[in-house]
Amino acid sequence: MHYNRFSQEYIDYLNQIDSKLISGISYSYYMNMKILTKQGSGADTKYTPVNFASPDPIIEMLMGNDNRFMEMLDDKYMKATYDVVAGKYPTAYNEIALVVNPYNQISGSILSQFNFDIDRDNMTYESFIGKEMKMISYDDWYVNNGSDLYPELKDESKYEELYNKGETIKITAVMRIKEGVPISVFSTSLLYRSELTKRVVADNLNSNMVKAQLNEYEKAKNDKKYIEKSVITGEEISKVLLDLTGIPGFNFEGNPDWINSPLINPFYLDVDERHEIYMQKIGASTLPKDIYVYPKSFDAKDDIKAYLDAYNSNKLHMDDKIMYMDAATMMTDMVKQIIDIISIVLVCFAAVSLVVSSIMIGIITYVSVVERTKEIGVLRAIGARKVDIGNVFNAETATIGITAGVMGVVIAGILTIPINFIIRALADGVVTGNIAILSPVAGIVLVVVSTILTLIAGLIPANIAAKKDPVAALRSE
Repeated sequence: MHYNRFSQEYIDYLNQIDSKLISGISYSYYMNMKILTKQGSGADTKYTPVNFASPDPIIEMLMGNDNRFMEMLDDKYMKATYDVVAGKYPTAYNEIALVVNPYNQISGSILSQFNFDIDRDNMTYESFIGKEMKMISYDDWYVNNGSDLYPELKDESKYEELYNKGETIKITAVMRIKEGVPISVFSTSLLYRSELTKRVVADNLNSNMVKAQLNEYEKAKNDKKYIEKSVITGEEISKVLLDLTGIPGFNFEGNPDWINSPLINPFYLDVDERHEIYMQKIGASTLPKDIYVYPKSFDAKDDIKAYLDAYNSNKLHMDDKIMYMDAATMMTDMVKQIIDIISIVLVCFAAVSLVVSSIMIGIITYVSVVERTKEIGVLRAIGARKVDIGNVFNAETATIGITAGVMGVVIAGILTIPINFIIRALADGVVTGNIAILSPVAGIVLVVVSTILTLIAGLIPANIAAKKDPVAALRSE
């Protein structure tokens, strides 16, 4: 496992990548926005916060996360890849879009997470257009309690006041992947513009809570023995991403501080790193937690990987390197592994059928020998040698093998056409090429193998025919 420590230097490096190679670059932030939603009306009105709680980075690396609030890619890519099926494309910082899947479905977690007050049995595009939420500023959500702490607001009686005071963000469009586009970058989710990210982070950095956290950071920088504390909870910020205490292999008596030291724990964070990670988690960092690069093709992917590897070429320390996961290759390898397993199963079935067919060919050849015993005697009487008799039956089995092999190859080649058509239809655009392919070389090899197997199957009957006594053969009826 490796934790990427992003820097502005790396972001700038990514932005210099050849635009001909990529469809776009997406940055994912913790975006710890404080959003209130409104349900009902009159006396039944209810105000509920949207839960954007993100798991720790280690949990994300191990298990992934179900992020339904994401930053969209640039307008050029979005308009070329997605259709606006209702409303208008978001252009202002406070306008967001709902993405549905190709079947006009959305995830139930979106309805739950964003507290949409919508009849699930009668949803339409227009049910979402115009839906509003309110962003609450940090200075209203994190209020100093008279000490050094800025605890999170828990008083629900103040939600209505904050809702009326907050800044409106609303859904202006429902978007769907265009027909023919093989893969959708975004699953069913809400997408916001990059301008919203910049605005929220800028506002958060100017809040009293974040300024107090920066003061804590300065204390830790000036005093090496001091551990930066969260001004929200008052707890010390963890020095490690993963606590090794109690983990098998590290479960021995000793000082936990030593176990979680930079000598033992590969996820130890220095003062700057732990501060940056915490600032990301509270939505006060311009650095992303995840970066997604979308190549235009598989050939472009290889060039992009070479470009990313070049950044690490002069980095001597592992912590300074930025590692990446090639999702496309992983998916391809998984599909290839499945195909290999299926191929092995088919080969096993084919091997069984070959054994059975070889036995049947041997039996048929032996029956031919029995029925043509007198003919064998005549041939021997006019001077045919044993090898000549054997070659007669070998020629028959070879003819059977060649004919069967050619027929099998031709039929298989014809069947690849409907098979590939069915696969492409069922894959719904994910598969664009041919999966079932029979190359000419493979066809020739299969015919040769068929011929050899039939020859082997006919050797014993042909040998029996060659050893028959000419006199006894002539007397047979």
